[in-house]
Amino acid sequence: MKKAIIFLIIFVCTASYVLASPYLISDPQDPNEIKGYKITWDDGQTWQECGKAINPNGEIYVSQDFSGIPEGTYVVRVKSYNIWGESADSNQIVFKKKLPPLPINMRLSP
Repeated sequence: MKKAIIFLIIFVCTASYVLASPYLISDPQDPNEIKGYKITWDDGQTWQECGKAINPNGEIYVSQDFSGIPEGTYVVRVKSYNIWGESADSNQIVFKKKLPPLPINMRLSP
């Protein structure tokens, strides 16, 4: 019984961590047109390289993990750029990172 409770607690904590990690992805794009992505959040002025991934067919897409950022509300913009550095901004995305509440009324039952 004790092992089952410990397993349940570990499962709830792990699931809470996974569900609390926002992840940004986009539709795939032609790698002949797009070289990469840049992302900004908060101040809207500081752009940095954004994570990207490649499909088996060679298309690239945004793949940015926000698990390391603190709780709060964020305004995110992404822009793609070509080999000449030309780019276009995306629409802004607003999201709130909030950790789930702790389980309540935890107890051991006989």
